[in-house]
Amino acid sequence: MHLGFWMEEYQSKLEKRHPWRMALPGSHNSGVCFAGSAYRCQDLSVREQLEHGIRYLDLRVTKKLNGVLAVHHNNAVDPGGGHTIEDALIQVREFVDVHFMEIVVVRLCRGDGSTIKDNDAATYKKLADMAERIFEPKLIYPALYHAKADLRTLWNKKQNIILASEFPIAAKTWSIHDIASTWTGAQEGCESMSKKVGKLIPHLEACLRNRAAQPAFTAFDCSVWDMEIMESAKKYVNFPVFSALAEWGANPALRRNMGIFHMDCPDAYDARIPRRLVEFNLLDPVVEEPDRAAGSDPDAGGEVFSRESARALFARHNLDFDACMARPGSGNDAAVFAELVANGISEERARAFLLWHAVHGEHTLRNDHSLDHLAPIVDREMFDEKCAREECEALGLDYDRSMRLFREKGADRAVLAELAEKGMPIKRARAYLAWYQIYGQNKENAPS
Repeated sequence: MHLGFWMEEYQSKLEKRHPWRMALPGSHNSGVCFAGSAYRCQDLSVREQLEHGIRYLDLRVTKKLNGVLAVHHNNAVDPGGGHTIEDALIQVREFVDVHFMEIVVVRLCRGDGSTIKDNDAATYKKLADMAERIFEPKLIYPALYHAKADLRTLWNKKQNIILASEFPIAAKTWSIHDIASTWTGAQEGCESMSKKVGKLIPHLEACLRNRAAQPAFTAFDCSVWDMEIMESAKKYVNFPVFSALAEWGANPALRRNMGIFHMDCPDAYDARIPRRLVEFNLLDPVVEEPDRAAGSDPDAGGEVFSRESARALFARHNLDFDACMARPGSGNDAAVFAELVANGISEERARAFLLWHAVHGEHTLRNDHSLDHLAPIVDREMFDEKCAREECEALGLDYDRSMRLFREKGADRAVLAELAEKGMPIKRARAYLAWYQIYGQNKENAPS
């Protein structure tokens, strides 16, 4: 097995797989590989980790006193002054340029201890621009997830970087919340390493058993807090995980639920954990995608509003919910949007509210989800024309014909039916139509 290009090596067995339904070896605090820090989590550089089979990278960024954006772990940075976030992203791009069949998932966020503040818009933009400049045109847009693209489709497009970022690029990045992990909080209250490790394995198994219908990625975090992170990982953590993987992998149901396994020093002991995860993917040539139209995932289509939760949000901002509800869809979208933003509602939420109302304004949706769940989803629903055309193309649909149909009075149901018939989840199809109703003929107000 050649870990540096394992997807290419086994392409005939993997081509029908979806990257979000595969067992992917990953690293925790991937950029913190520099010597001289108690917070060091990796022996190898980002590029070297990729050469050892890692396909998920956890990159956390902080701003140093001199303004340099660096990788960090709890604000511990390279004492030698190197290891900038730009260096890490460039290493990813250089790797995928050589190995275009290797799909790499990058999670880019601030992380605990980062000095970057919530209101530091300039730094957010700088990071978004940097990621776009380095990664395009290799980015796999969220639209391809909704179109259920398999590896062969992605290889043909020569797109092989999935970027889940706290610093979003409209329609091009996934939310960091698309990669869910629950282990961090589960460690609290465990004083000793033995107690943490004793809790880790049952926790991972429970997550595996509960994963089946979840969308996007699930991250099985195999890292444990300790002051001597690397040695503890090698001695006490990775071996029990390796042993447990053998048992879980023998169970087809658990094997098919596997996702990202990220840990400290996954390259230890001849990279045996990455090797085992790769082998599991070869046992199941096709893993069926869950039906994202079935409603099992409350966030899949962005429809997390209810009339009650929307009223509550408006009340907090002293807005008249009923007056705003009466206005979208009547040529006043821009005015409503401006009023919402002026009263303190974020642009993302304001746009998503307009999308929701355009499709469901007269219906009461389930009320068990607050608008606080909205931020991770909005980017997936913020279509632009390029995104919409690509999604139609992936489904074998004629985008221009759909738009002509939609412009005809009452033709939206026909377009909706055609989209659904072609395999687009019904929630996604509704959001697509909502996007066009609001922005398709009024592009100056479209999200950039």
